[in-house]
Amino acid sequence: NLYTMIYIEQYQTLTSIPEKLNSGDKLMTLTDEGLSVKNTKTGKEYFIKGDVLHYEESLNHTYLWCALYNENETFTLMAIDENGKTIASLEMEDPFGAASLWLTHLPKENEVTISLLDGAGWSESYYIALEGNELRIYQKLPDSYIYMFPLGNRSLLTNFDDRLMLASYPDFEILKEKLLSDTDGEGILNIWQVDEHFGIFSSTQGIWYAFSLDTLEIISECVIKGYEPITEGEYYYSHIAALIPTPDKFLFEHWSYQDKKEESQWFAVDKAYLSTLIQKYLN
Repeated sequence: NLYTMIYIEQYQTLTSIPEKLNSGDKLMTLTDEGLSVKNTKTGKEYFIKGDVLHYEESLNHTYLWCALYNENETFTLMAIDENGKTIASLEMEDPFGAASLWLTHLPKENEVTISLLDGAGWSESYYIALEGNELRIYQKLPDSYIYMFPLGNRSLLTNFDDRLMLASYPDFEILKEKLLSDTDGEGILNIWQVDEHFGIFSSTQGIWYAFSLDTLEIISECVIKGYEPITEGEYYYSHIAALIPTPDKFLFEHWSYQDKKEESQWFAVDKAYLSTLIQKYLN
């Protein structure tokens, strides 16, 4: 029933999306040999050789955080400056033997979280800071939870299964934990911040929900006009496959099959407009 949903009627249809978003002046290319980094303004470039599993720039592009997998089943986390020089590195054991991890920058330039993943929903996450020329583990995050984004002196975490958590920042003490029972047992795929009060997340069926960042309660399902979810048999799902945040918009990707070929279409939804819709729904 569309009347019980947050119905997005205003959006911009995009012919394509930029190849790089929120990446500052750097063009990064990942290959089997390593990571190539080129500054498009200065022309400077450098290469990080090895099995690069994930990389993430600090908020203001001061550092590049880069994680490599080693042959002895360990990871090496590196903090790299703008000239490609490794300022500090930290070796960590791969606890799951899955060679999988995720990096997320924190509000301070010299901080990062690293989540070591087992591929089946379990993870160990750590809050790490660069002090001088040394990387230090400051805090272990709650088991199976991964850091998402900051909320002033709080942080949002998820286990990507069925739970959200608010934790203090920078201490990461648990403030509130919420089991998402409204999603019919679906997992969580993506979580993004709309404004200081509201967030949006996708289930593994591509259904998008708005939720409160204060209470972690689900507010309602979000639907883009003309691209509503469909029901086939016992499945209810959406063809909205991805969402990318920019500073003021969300970019949604909708896919479909035409003549046995997969096609995708991108839409831009203004964050302020979505925030207004959520607020109107609550009122």
